[in-house]
Amino acid sequence: TGVTIGMSMTEKQGGSDVRANTTVATAIGSDADSDSVPSYYTLRGHKWFTSAPMCDAFLTLAQVPKTSSSEGGLTCFLIPRWIKPDQYNMGLQFQRLKEKLGDKSNASSEVEYHDAVGLRIGSVGQGVKTIIEMVNLTRLDCLCGSGALLQRSALEAAHHAGHRSAFGARLIDQPLMQNVLCDLAIEAEAATALGMRISSGFNAVAAVNKAIEKQEKPSAELQQEAHFARLAVAISKYFVCKRSPAVVYEAMECLGGNGYTEDFPLSRLFRQSPLNAIWEGSGNVIVLDVFRAAQKEKEAVNALRHEFAQLLKKDKRLIKAVTAVDDAFKFPLDQQVAEGRRTVELMAKLLQASALFPAEGRSKEIETTEALIYDAFVETRLLDESGRRCDLLGSLPKKHISKSIIDRIVPRK
Repeated sequence: TGVTIGMSMTEKQGGSDVRANTTVATAIGSDADSDSVPSYYTLRGHKWFTSAPMCDAFLTLAQVPKTSSSEGGLTCFLIPRWIKPDQYNMGLQFQRLKEKLGDKSNASSEVEYHDAVGLRIGSVGQGVKTIIEMVNLTRLDCLCGSGALLQRSALEAAHHAGHRSAFGARLIDQPLMQNVLCDLAIEAEAATALGMRISSGFNAVAAVNKAIEKQEKPSAELQQEAHFARLAVAISKYFVCKRSPAVVYEAMECLGGNGYTEDFPLSRLFRQSPLNAIWEGSGNVIVLDVFRAAQKEKEAVNALRHEFAQLLKKDKRLIKAVTAVDDAFKFPLDQQVAEGRRTVELMAKLLQASALFPAEGRSKEIETTEALIYDAFVETRLLDESGRRCDLLGSLPKKHISKSIIDRIVPRK
């Protein structure tokens, strides 16, 4: 038996600025503001977006009024659908389901709280700090979900190209299509590898938290990896999720007119593709979060620098890119933010390169293919100074077009 938990944070007047929320929480009885004592509140207000309204409970944010013993402020709450097995939380009133571009099987809704009963999570006034752990986990979900979307799209394109013939040959055997499929495979590999790398960082976060619960001191390596995950997940989510629509579209085009019809899955994947870039912080929100966090959490910046330094030891060609990132953090904060998208994209590509670097101990065939993918990624995403760089997919130099790369996305029986 398990439970599902949705999110209900943004309001119409504030959107991503959750500190502008006006929903009010009133304590039922006295609140000792202690994590060891359950503290129940009634909540009144409106939420413009409540994700997954079919869930058993919802994490939400509300303002706790200032009292003689507390400064109050934005606080995190858990609102259960059922107070008891036979008693519905009557104050939780759903208004309507959103009509969305895609993601229709996973509903979003508007909700009103009319003295809905909620349990305080974390300390009063620490709502953002409390909920950011959940936000980081869902950013990881967005990252990995977009990676899966790219894998599926590339697979659909390769499958079609392998069975469709035109102008006397299978599409998969024609040079221009091979270029497109190679580029799709590289994008899918880079997104997937990065998702796995960031997931490893979250394993460290869990290990650090477990050690703290046991009143043990986590190792320096674990702490560094946990700090790395804090910034790296935001950077990675920003780039991979924003990259998705272009990649899915290119896969759709491989199917020609069929790709644009509802008889094939690419149209649905395309509608889905912009969503993860908007969820859990759209582009500007993520970039602001990266640079604000960098100002407060120097350990996270140092962990990122360590990751890039390790990559630079393996590939000296990346010195300009790594230096550019170091220089960006030396600028005044207003300049960092103004040029933030460029810096975050560059950091994301360096993280992808780090994740793609061929691991030892694999079969020779796998090591060779991974080396081809790594070199193609680095030379066309981070190094290309030929003046012929093209940001459209399917524009690889001929030396990077390889059947072994395409084979990574060809469906297996």
